[in-house]
Amino acid sequence: MQRLYYLDNLKVYLTVLVIMHHAGQAYGNGVPPSRMGPISFLLTWIVRMIPGVKRVL
Repeated sequence: MQRLYYLDNLKVYLTVLVIMHHAGQAYGNGVPPSRMGPISFLLTWIVRMIPGVKRVL
């Protein structure tokens, strides 16, 4: 049986998505992502992963 590599890529993508979602819940600022915009939400999440950062926006 031939291996389906696109399923491996999908599995990795979904795993990263779940990890980012859970980290966003733990380190988020309480504003729903729909009110922030996707770029602002992603940048806020990335910066908040840096130790010692309390508030970004």
